[in-house]
Amino acid sequence: MNKQPVGVDHMTGRIVVTGAESTGKTTLARALARQLNKPLLPEQLRLWVDAAGKLPNEADLASVAIQHIAADERLVGRSNDLAVLDTDLATIAIYWRHYFARTPAWVLREVAARKPLLYLIADTDVPWEADPQRDGPETRLVLQRKFLTWIPTLAPAVVVSGSVADRVTQALQAIRHHCP
Repeated sequence: MNKQPVGVDHMTGRIVVTGAESTGKTTLARALARQLNKPLLPEQLRLWVDAAGKLPNEADLASVAIQHIAADERLVGRSNDLAVLDTDLATIAIYWRHYFARTPAWVLREVAARKPLLYLIADTDVPWEADPQRDGPETRLVLQRKFLTWIPTLAPAVVVSGSVADRVTQALQAIRHHCP
């Protein structure tokens, strides 16, 4: 089934899937991009960690943010299309503040410059999966509260929960409701 929301072919901008670690963001972002037949920007932090073979320190996180900005510009900044993002710079900003007790002003300016049409916040109702990039289920809950507090101040935001199919259905409903 590839039924798109009315007018999705004419939308431009970003639909961002975000949330704490191990909440099914990547799975949802891929499914939603397929459903909408729109390009997907993969999670840049995950790509960086996989390539570097280590977790980032604060200086590394600046490189990840710059990598994200460049990828975003290539995919979204120069096109007249809608794209699905598996996390965004706001996600990096939340992790930056969590792990390094601050977020640089330049990152916050870039977050504001890349305001999405909609944030889809993946709920914590899926089992936590161990991964060398993740701290644990307790950290997931702490981070999720940060996402639920800050992300809705940036752009419309909807929490999606349940199975992948349920989440895609909720995402499509949110797109119909919140996106022009």
